[in-house]
Amino acid sequence: VTRRQMAVFVERAMRGGTRWPPNTVLVFPIKDTDGMPNFAASGAELLARVASVPTTGDDVPTDFNPWTVLVAPGYYSLGSATLEVPANVTLRGSGRSATRIGSSTGGTTAAPAVKLTSASVADLSIMASGSGSQSSVVGLAAIGYARVIDVDISSSNGTASNVGVV
Repeated sequence: VTRRQMAVFVERAMRGGTRWPPNTVLVFPIKDTDGMPNFAASGAELLARVASVPTTGDDVPTDFNPWTVLVAPGYYSLGSATLEVPANVTLRGSGRSATRIGSSTGGTTAAPAVKLTSASVADLSIMASGSGSQSSVVGLAAIGYARVIDVDISSSNGTASNVGVV
């Protein structure tokens, strides 16, 4: 048995079999009945899975109990919604060219495609193509921290401004 395999055994023994992998939410792209990707349904699934992270009880994400949302390769269209990543949660894709999140947020104020409040995003691409006066991609809260690790950010179609990070 290798050290890595033994670590898995120990982790499962400590946490029990019902919570494996620990504090992880998995998101997969949705396909239509004909097998073609459904970008809007995939985006709705991503929004729902991030919203499923507990906000009350014993398993709330904290500094000592962080959560990860693992997003499988695919394109996830958020429409005009903003994906709000909760505190102490990491939204991790499968690589910048593999996992892409798109949004058409925009208006007179820059509603970001993804909002971070003491949270992280990693290994994915985020694109906003708002048709209003502003288009913004990642919004950072005034209080807290944000980690953006190996993420492609692009913004377009704002008639007055296009902002990558707000």
